[in-house]
Amino acid sequence: MGEMVFSVSPMNPSGDQVHPIARNMEDLLGLLLACGSMAAIEQAYMWDRDQFEEYRKNNPPSREQAVAMNTAAERFAIVPIADPFSYIKKLQAEFACRKVKDLLTDSDVEMQSVEKEQDGEWSVTYNSSFWSCKGPAGKEIPVKKEFFWGSERWYVPAVYLCGKGVVIDFCKACDPAELKAYIDKWDLLNESNHEYSKEQQEQMMREHPLHVEFEPSVILNGKELRRDRGCSVSWIPAECLNEEFQMEMEAKAALEHYGLDLSWGWSIYRYSFRGSAECSSVLKSFKLSLKRDAEPVSGGHFRSPCAGRVITFAHPVTAVQYRLTVHTDEAQELKESDFCDDCMEYPRHYRVLRYTVDPEIAGCGFAVQDSGDGDSPRRKLSEEEGSVRAGVSAVGIIGGADGEVMAELPDGKLVKVHTACSSLYFEPPKSIAWYMSFPIRTMEDVEVTLL
Repeated sequence: MGEMVFSVSPMNPSGDQVHPIARNMEDLLGLLLACGSMAAIEQAYMWDRDQFEEYRKNNPPSREQAVAMNTAAERFAIVPIADPFSYIKKLQAEFACRKVKDLLTDSDVEMQSVEKEQDGEWSVTYNSSFWSCKGPAGKEIPVKKEFFWGSERWYVPAVYLCGKGVVIDFCKACDPAELKAYIDKWDLLNESNHEYSKEQQEQMMREHPLHVEFEPSVILNGKELRRDRGCSVSWIPAECLNEEFQMEMEAKAALEHYGLDLSWGWSIYRYSFRGSAECSSVLKSFKLSLKRDAEPVSGGHFRSPCAGRVITFAHPVTAVQYRLTVHTDEAQELKESDFCDDCMEYPRHYRVLRYTVDPEIAGCGFAVQDSGDGDSPRRKLSEEEGSVRAGVSAVGIIGGADGEVMAELPDGKLVKVHTACSSLYFEPPKSIAWYMSFPIRTMEDVEVTLL
């Protein structure tokens, strides 16, 4: 195959797992410069030209990606491929896919046979997800352990003993009336008709009855096992949806296997924990520890420009009072050369806020950020056409303190200076609506004894 570069997607159906995408690494970099990301290159095999170009138009590279690609192009003298779609299609048409079969190792063939044997049957392996099952099946040990985490009802139907460790399915139940009320509150069946602010999006995630960010740990026979991987699926009953929305069949299969009520909403989290076969061969004790991740909660709002302004605000839970002092509030602009896409026009104007907080907030997570998403990149058109929105995500920049900069308060106290950057806009923003957020853990840790 020489220097030919392939895209490998093991989760694709058989026959669609391997595709050539470039004759060599230099051509691959040229394709990357032309397409902006690997996604278009990898998926070109299943698209026509219109679909390919539509994806490129609607998914321009981020600022960080653009800067990185521009640097690589200059350093290695890489020229973008003029017609990336024709290049990829021609290469794939010329390539004899049967050659790929000769590259399969014995283990690959064995893996394919295992997958075939497990097709259509309930099987959980150490490396499995809800969409694929690879490797030898684990031994299912029914647990049927129900517990409450705060007011939430959780259920561990079974654990699976595998050669590499243990797999556990965590199921969170949700009353369909609660789920429907949430959907109606945010009008999620008509989500495309709304533009939710960042603060609203954070609130939506906090309130979502099926969304939980948590860290599980396992102590098996007195030994803590390391969490290795995880995935999740959700089930929303038909009464909460309309005909346009499709339910996750993988979630349905899991619920049916465990005999759970399909009229309820469910989140199912599958985690693998690494441990020796000897550790799990004999079960003497089995304990779980679940820790909820912190979630951002609003601490108030203010507007710029506001250099010299002092904002008093309170912690949303503890009610501790803080004073935020704005030291500088400046308009800044990125260089056009920071973006290397000749087809797209990017917003470049933003504001930089430098501030101190007294008393200093211990730990990390407190943030001051633009409540708006900024402007979306847009495709460059002719003077006759003008400019239109490309319908892509807004571009943001990462803000942080420029080193350990300190400021002296009137009482002589030294406090750290923090930096916040707004979203990017085509026109210099006259005012930014900033909001403050705290990381809040809304649930205490819980321990569960399975055996």
